[in-house]
Amino acid sequence: MKITLENSDVSKVSNKNDSGEKVYSFKVKGENVSNDQKGLGTTDFVLKTSDGKTVAPDYSYASFGDSFEKGESLTGTVYFVLKKDIKPTELQYKPADDVAATWEVKEK
Repeated sequence: MKITLENSDVSKVSNKNDSGEKVYSFKVKGENVSNDQKGLGTTDFVLKTSDGKTVAPDYSYASFGDSFEKGESLTGTVYFVLKKDIKPTELQYKPADDVAATWEVKEK
């Protein structure tokens, strides 16, 4: 599986109590370069943060996931919500217990 981070974005969460939380979105593309059917989805990603924790995706936003054959690709966006003073440091592709790919995250 070849995974590409196509783009990322950050926006402020709009809610009544102005919590200062931010939504980080990452558009990822998976290409099946193997001979077997592969799967890819929101659940395969986690976000490392400046406080050393790992954050799961926020499923209140749109999620994606599917399986696809050799030569096919799948694109989707993964969303994470972080508290005001927490910064993302690394997006991880972690389809099981092991991290298979990482991307450094820099806030724009």
